[in-house]
Amino acid sequence: MKYIKFILVFLVAGSLIISCSTDDSSPTGPTDEPDITDLVINEFMASNDAAYADENGEFDDWIEIYNPSDFDLDLAGVYVTDEISDTTMTTWQIPAGFTETTIPAHGYLILWADKETEQGPLHLDIKLSGGGEDIALTDSDGVTVIDQLTYDEQETDVSYGRVPDGGSSWQFMTEPTPGTANVGSEPVAIIVINEFMSHNDNAYAGEFDDYPDWIELYNAGTEAIDIGGWYLTDDLADLTQSLIPTTEPGTTTIQPGGYIILIADSQSNPGILHLSFKLGDDEDFALVDPDGVSIVDQHNTSVVPDDMSEGRVPDGSDNWEILNPSTPGGPN
Repeated sequence: MKYIKFILVFLVAGSLIISCSTDDSSPTGPTDEPDITDLVINEFMASNDAAYADENGEFDDWIEIYNPSDFDLDLAGVYVTDEISDTTMTTWQIPAGFTETTIPAHGYLILWADKETEQGPLHLDIKLSGGGEDIALTDSDGVTVIDQLTYDEQETDVSYGRVPDGGSSWQFMTEPTPGTANVGSEPVAIIVINEFMSHNDNAYAGEFDDYPDWIELYNAGTEAIDIGGWYLTDDLADLTQSLIPTTEPGTTTIQPGGYIILIADSQSNPGILHLSFKLGDDEDFALVDPDGVSIVDQHNTSVVPDDMSEGRVPDGSDNWEILNPSTPGGPN
């Protein structure tokens, strides 16, 4: 009898041990799930003349979306806009019911910003401005922003993309890579006349307690540029009128996205950033390459009201506006 009881106890205990050993509450698969907000705007071209054609042979603006996740993700229902505001985040919705709108894991999808939606589900009812504007993706709820950026002036047939794919660093790419990995290119140098004031009565004080004319230069490129050795002039017949000295590169170097203010006061030996001329009404002035021949950028002063400036809006774009107040050394 005791022997039988022992056998029964042994069997019950054994069944409990087996039961505990097979109860594994830990996940058996990956914890990640498909998430549309993983997508990023990875590369785009806002001035496409001959670089990359769509399926109809047309050279339209394009936006590359990259999927860094381990899951295929469908863009159907996602909104695309070229203007970021509270009321414009649902400008255009990518239609559902098309296999073309799915981006494979670690893959790419090209959207055509051509306002030709009849050409297919990947053609958007927006176009991109080469002078600079916004791009944004919003989830199908119309509220959740998946990704967005605001960009400055673009060069024709040069794309702007994240390097590496999905990263936080953006570069101009003279060899665009739509649908493939972004490998970057040599840094691009773009220095422009960005803002100026030709009637400075009380708006911007100089270092000598005066109110001189001034010119702001802006680096719209991806490479720091030393303008030492460059020239500025208000006489297009004399392109080497005022030389920027090469002796202080720490002062004359403009970082990407940065500014430098040049004082047009016609003072003799006043400082490294002072020019040998003043700005007049309705005259041309120019920034000239160190070769003394090539004009990098030029503009006309027209007639700007006292204590107001004229500048590119946004910085580096082709659009010029009267600014009041002026923004020397900061974004227009």
